[in-house]
Amino acid sequence: MNPDSTVWSEEKGQIQRLSGVEFEDGALQTGLEVIANRFGKKLDADSPILNLRLPDGSRLAAMIPPVVNPRPLMTILRYTTRNFKLDDLIRVEMLTQDQAATLADAVRKGQNILIAGGTASGKSTLLGTLADAIPDHERILLIEDTAELHIRKPHVVSAESQTDTHRSRITFDDVLRAILRHHGEFSARLRSISVQA
Repeated sequence: MNPDSTVWSEEKGQIQRLSGVEFEDGALQTGLEVIANRFGKKLDADSPILNLRLPDGSRLAAMIPPVVNPRPLMTILRYTTRNFKLDDLIRVEMLTQDQAATLADAVRKGQNILIAGGTASGKSTLLGTLADAIPDHERILLIEDTAELHIRKPHVVSAESQTDTHRSRITFDDVLRAILRHHGEFSARLRSISVQA
């Protein structure tokens, strides 16, 4: 939903304008403020940017005036690749067989891997599939600004930084320091995954 009230959809790289989707004047902003409040966040002129994870795992991002004008900007990102495996990425030619084997081996060995790319380039999908190579007994500490990663492992602790809530700001550094205190009682090697948009 753009500030000019046009609505657009992107699927499989195809962008199209949707007709027939309209909000009464002020209704979208009011709705966004209610949603923000429901999730313990603040959305107003002093805090005009909102990022959060919806109950179905989708990500909602919004901005309101004065950052954008004349009306709010809202984007909902739905994840359709949560059950992808490395074989699926090979099949769609995101990775070759050799690249997948090299990366999975690096994960099993606990080597550092940097995943970088533009918006919607497949970073989260790649990370989620690579995480399958982490042994099940290892504890995974996952830190995100907005939780969106889906790691299919039994020993995962997920935490979010909170920089846009009604309460005090909790940064990535704050969460990392706090969460590292929770691994001493476990003999398994600690895996930390830190993700920022």
